[in-house]
Amino acid sequence: MQHARLVLSEGDWISVPLPKGRDPSWTVAEEYAYSACYASALRRKFTEKRATSTAEAYVLRRLYPGLRFDAAMERALHFLIVE
Repeated sequence: MQHARLVLSEGDWISVPLPKGRDPSWTVAEEYAYSACYASALRRKFTEKRATSTAEAYVLRRLYPGLRFDAAMERALHFLIVE
């Protein structure tokens, strides 16, 4: 069974599936951070695959401060987090 988190996105509650094979040490806080980032990415017209990878990168950045990714991922994270 794949787990999901329910998040509010632009006035609608959406169910966000958590990624298969994620680190089992993720807390509920990381699951919700992933879900919020994923929902934000979809609202900004990211593909599902790109939303998934960007949200995973966001959680990894939270878990491991100072972690850096390739330029494209850094731009995507900046776009979602800063703007």
